[in-house]
Amino acid sequence: RAAAAPTEVRFRELQFKFGAEMSPAEQAAVPAKLLLAGHSWGLGYRHMSRFFCSDVFYLPELESEEYYWRLDADSFLLAPVGFDVFEKMAREDKVYGYMVVSKEDKAVVKGLWNTTKAYLDTYGVQPTFLSKHMDQKGAWNRDMYYTNFEVSRLDFWRSDKYRQFFAWIDKARGIYHHRWGDAPIHLLAVAILLPESKVMRFSEIAYWHQYYVNLPDFSQYLQ
Repeated sequence: RAAAAPTEVRFRELQFKFGAEMSPAEQAAVPAKLLLAGHSWGLGYRHMSRFFCSDVFYLPELESEEYYWRLDADSFLLAPVGFDVFEKMAREDKVYGYMVVSKEDKAVVKGLWNTTKAYLDTYGVQPTFLSKHMDQKGAWNRDMYYTNFEVSRLDFWRSDKYRQFFAWIDKARGIYHHRWGDAPIHLLAVAILLPESKVMRFSEIAYWHQYYVNLPDFSQYLQ
């Protein structure tokens, strides 16, 4: 917007590596490549998935921030966003905002649901609205937030309850051995720990990422 105040843009170079909690033996056991779901997943991709589940929330650049908005390098806003997404989240008292719920390939979630169930049983956690993402047999249906677009309060991801959940997921090492992505992990965390009333969909933003396109006012693209 022409009247907007000047914006400071900062860049940070990241060096992905195994976390200190992984022993040298555990690190050595991680395969360099995983051939799953028709793709070859390198170690860098799996480091990235773990980064978006934990380390990103503790970057010094975000230390004093209340919200973050994630857009991937291959995310495209197809039209001007006519409102402040952070102001909208605050005004409507929301904690997590997403663009779309998609379905994860079963080849890359091996063991994730069993690990999640073990967490629920061990800590006696009652999910808030996970039932909306379960099949008729009572198992998670592989729904995931398409996390290349998400807006969220940082204090949720820094909270004790999320840290406990992710520590349980992380120690199973499925991110590295089975290519568990941040997308299904985020949905499971949100649907287990947050009230559904704290979640909103940004359906009014024109957006494109790989196979997904959201055009809320399609007529403007036909002129």
